[in-house]
Amino acid sequence: MIGIRADGNSKIGTGHIMRCLTIAGALSKQDTAPLFFCIDGGDMVEKAGFDCVRLEGVYDDLSGEDLSAQLSRHGVTTLLVDSYFAGAGYYDRLPKNVHTARIFDLGDPAVPCDLLIDYNINFNDFNFPHAGKVLLGPRYAPLREEFSTAPKRQRESISQVLITVGGADGNNVAEKLMRAVAGERGLDGVFFHVVSGAANPWADSLAEAASTYSGRFLVHQNVQDMAALMNIADAALTAGGSTLYELCAMGVPCVALSIADNQDRMVEAMEGAGIMISADRVAGARDAQCAARELAILRQHPAQVRRMAKAARSMVDGAGARRIAYEMIQLDNRGPNV
Repeated sequence: MIGIRADGNSKIGTGHIMRCLTIAGALSKQDTAPLFFCIDGGDMVEKAGFDCVRLEGVYDDLSGEDLSAQLSRHGVTTLLVDSYFAGAGYYDRLPKNVHTARIFDLGDPAVPCDLLIDYNINFNDFNFPHAGKVLLGPRYAPLREEFSTAPKRQRESISQVLITVGGADGNNVAEKLMRAVAGERGLDGVFFHVVSGAANPWADSLAEAASTYSGRFLVHQNVQDMAALMNIADAALTAGGSTLYELCAMGVPCVALSIADNQDRMVEAMEGAGIMISADRVAGARDAQCAARELAILRQHPAQVRRMAKAARSMVDGAGARRIAYEMIQLDNRGPNV
């Protein structure tokens, strides 16, 4: 059996859980239903239809966590770990006969594992000397199936814009962006779709702010088909993270905001590749206004919009989860480590 160890909450966001659910879905399509192990985020897992073992402890201190007994009890032979807080000691405590897979975007790149996935565009920033096999680059971005099958369209003029900053948005960045774009004259006439994630503690405030502007904002909650919503948009204001790869797969030009340390280099690398425009880290209204201004400038250059959309689509095809699932099944089929 394949196990998945991940957490998600309002502090670290829901991205870890969401990308693992995507991989879980791809595994299930190959008749391999995984078992999740979570401290936080178990409700999301079970709502998605997967079994979850609820663990005691705190998500950001795994120094005392030892899954050996749990893995043995449930017959787990391969474990995928997606946590910033699982260091070398964590993997040392895992049973030696269990294959280990790891999603990397922050932490120690030298931690030993049998399979390592770093789907970020800046994967060349790191060396992985103790990984048995590595899956590197955006072709392994674990996106839901709709991002590979949804129709794509060409962008040029910008009249509808998506604002999305992740499933949690603990710093209420979406509302700061709403107020900034509302005051940017270069965006007059633009309609904005604002995503309020399932774990957003500011959902009510976001809806109230949208109501103060006359018909310029529509807040979407509990979005079930993100690809369809992205397909409506001519451009996006977005935080870094997995959402960037979803927007790339749909060919949506972006102004990207780094709102966490592990997003800085990714956003910078994407800008260098001509895929999107990088705005300053959003810490307050002034930075949000800068992002709004960048979007207004992009609106004046339809040729750049076309180039960015084409470059984005060429980088991400949306089939990464299937590739990861295949490699995990191949790893599990080896039988127990000896």
